[in-house]
Amino acid sequence: MLKKIFKLIPFMFFYSLSPIWAQVTLYDIKNLDLIWIRGNEVQSLLVGDKLIYEKIDYNIISKTNYPVTLSSDKKIVANLPGGVLDIGFSAGNNLQELFFDNLNLVLNSDVNTLSLTKFNLISAEKDNYLNNLTANCTPKFQSGDFLDVVLGNCFTQGEVKAQKGDFPGVLSFEKLTLTVVNNNFTITANLETPASGKAKITGTSKYDEKTKTLTIEVKTAKLGPLNIKKILLKNLAKIKSPNFHVKDSFIIINL
Repeated sequence: MLKKIFKLIPFMFFYSLSPIWAQVTLYDIKNLDLIWIRGNEVQSLLVGDKLIYEKIDYNIISKTNYPVTLSSDKKIVANLPGGVLDIGFSAGNNLQELFFDNLNLVLNSDVNTLSLTKFNLISAEKDNYLNNLTANCTPKFQSGDFLDVVLGNCFTQGEVKAQKGDFPGVLSFEKLTLTVVNNNFTITANLETPASGKAKITGTSKYDEKTKTLTIEVKTAKLGPLNIKKILLKNLAKIKSPNFHVKDSFIIINL
């Protein structure tokens, strides 16, 4: 009997520690503002209260402005006390301005929450924006960069809401809600583009952690009794990006 107990001791020891290990925080971002303007190094700044990004604490001081610049390979980066942070956007020839207002994100083994007051991306003289975004998603995936974990988790299980969004010529909406249960999603929104009215979109989604690919299948898209699936996918196909593809009923995003 004693032999069995001694054999169990190592297991019990590691089991007791496992919740501590599980609490390692991948992201903890509080009240982060960022603005990058092409050719304006003086006004391109990052300021916030806390920034842990992919487990690295960048040791930022609250209410302190840190410079945001371009790297040699044209990536937008912030120069912080804890090192240089890749913001996750490349500044191609068309990108003119990038703006985050009040970004908050917590991700550990128990929690995956996100809020953002405003996001602006001005490219080719088109102002793309998203206002009052909130998300509460399952923390299933905890490796990869910002978009990997947020999209991977929220398109697996969770709820995302946005008050207003406009991506000129592609999609514009108000009061959008995305609900995902076991990779089955429902989106409701008041659409303005590509059609005007209250829309409901359903389908399935799957995130492949190995290939960092999010595959979304749109099964139905209706505006009242009208079927808008074809025009919705046609508009989404206008997005010009090597990482975004629309094929038949599928939207494939390589993260």
